[in-house]
Amino acid sequence: MKKPLLLLSLGLLTIACGDQTAPRADFEITTTVSQDVARVGEEIRVTVTATNISGRVQEILTNDCIQAFQVRDAAGRQVGPAGRSCLLVASRQTLAPGASYTITQGWVGDAVGPINAPPPKVEPGVYTIEGQLRLGEHVRVTPVTVRLLP
Repeated sequence: MKKPLLLLSLGLLTIACGDQTAPRADFEITTTVSQDVARVGEEIRVTVTATNISGRVQEILTNDCIQAFQVRDAAGRQVGPAGRSCLLVASRQTLAPGASYTITQGWVGDAVGPINAPPPKVEPGVYTIEGQLRLGEHVRVTPVTVRLLP
């Protein structure tokens, strides 16, 4: 008689807790590029779109000062884009479930370096570009790969 009760208890626990191995995501960030092959110094337009997939209204901070993407080398190290100085003026954007926010910025192969000096360039090679809009930890990101030629 105890076995059916135990199975019923496990079934209720599974229903109440859901699948704990699947992380919850509030936003999905997709990244697209104007071209996936370019020469170092040639501009690649990077478009980052954040879509509210949470099922509830979300508020995000937006501005043109924060770099909307990061560039990683084959080892996974962030190598670009270069930092920039600007006046940080943030505004709030409300996203209903299913709504999106999109921003497009350019990258010319500039590497991470000192802000007060001309930025160095990355070496020719294959890089991963992924959107990063600082939306918290519950974000699903889809990166893209680009190849830079000399």
